[in-house]
Amino acid sequence: MPISLKIASSSLEKDQVFRLRHQVFVEEENRFSDPGGRVIDHFDCFNETKNIIAFDNNVPVGTIRVTLANELGLPSEEHYDFHRCRENLEGECACIGWLCCLKRYRKRPGLLIGLVKCAFREMRKANNRHILATIHPPIFKMLRRIFGANPVGEEFESGALKVPMIPIHVDLENLPANSREPLLLDPENLFLKESNERRIYFRNEPVFIKGDESNEAFCIMRGSVRIVPAKISPDDIPKLRKRHNPINVNDVLLTKGELFGELSLIDGGSRTNTAICYSNELDVMVWSKEDILEQIRTEPQSAFTLARILSSRFRNQISLAISSPKPNDSNIALILYYASSEGEEATDVTWLGRQCGVWANQLKEILNQWREKGYVDFVSERKISVIDKRQIRKIAGLS
Repeated sequence: MPISLKIASSSLEKDQVFRLRHQVFVEEENRFSDPGGRVIDHFDCFNETKNIIAFDNNVPVGTIRVTLANELGLPSEEHYDFHRCRENLEGECACIGWLCCLKRYRKRPGLLIGLVKCAFREMRKANNRHILATIHPPIFKMLRRIFGANPVGEEFESGALKVPMIPIHVDLENLPANSREPLLLDPENLFLKESNERRIYFRNEPVFIKGDESNEAFCIMRGSVRIVPAKISPDDIPKLRKRHNPINVNDVLLTKGELFGELSLIDGGSRTNTAICYSNELDVMVWSKEDILEQIRTEPQSAFTLARILSSRFRNQISLAISSPKPNDSNIALILYYASSEGEEATDVTWLGRQCGVWANQLKEILNQWREKGYVDFVSERKISVIDKRQIRKIAGLS
């Protein structure tokens, strides 16, 4: 099952957040004593506070809180004086805290990234640039490596919680180079007004299967999706999860920023293809049929955008493009990397050009340049093989 992430908005969801905090910090980790069954503070009442919660099959498994800039201050400022740090910062500050997940999910790939990305997105929507937080020392190294967290003071013991803490600062405009893509930056211009739900799928997990009823559309925020014309039986799904199936010539590979699943949703028909997570993890934004119909009803621009997407796909399908598309080296490298099972298998050059939207002569020119540098090599007239995985990953923005 995928991991579903959303902003806790209902009374039930908020209560699930507070109970999950208690389950992790009090019952599992014994960080402090709290017999109430819920961990909550007055910042949870602020309009500027957003609690993001992750579900696995409707069971709460992880959460994070972001408190945006406001006139009453941030939670972290009750534990540490950030005044000196603030003096040198340009832009508004927010605080991220109460990050936790159940023990059995702590090695689940993508969960931490998904929660933090949702928090970052809320900050960017409010034009908040900086994070000022106090965090538990055991997770500092991880936060420094992935998010560029910098200590702004010495480790200290919180008087309220009786646990050690480190004061940190993160600048969203200066994230580590190796984290900016594809982990932490969402596509800037979404096709539709953003929804309140995201999901994380894992390698070879179906998003939907051909013939399913359709009531949702998806935009890829991170990762890639393999679109397969065939229907996959439930018996074949466990087999898919055991290995990384190579892309077939008739399949389509979609990557970051692309919309899928919208056609069946709009015309009311069943799914015409099977969509499978092709990357290690797939982070998608999800719109229900009701969400999209409401946007079309209230915002005519949404209807125009969808019509433009469908028109563009139809034009490509019947080969009516009137000019050569401009090659995109990073997109070619990204699709080549995943299509070759992360550099382990040869890839059909004709298929690669079709997936990248690049004319054959343009693609060959790029591949020949990479071949001269030792990044790739032709194993036959129609097959290309990755030689230097590190360089291809670098071009693709993966490292």
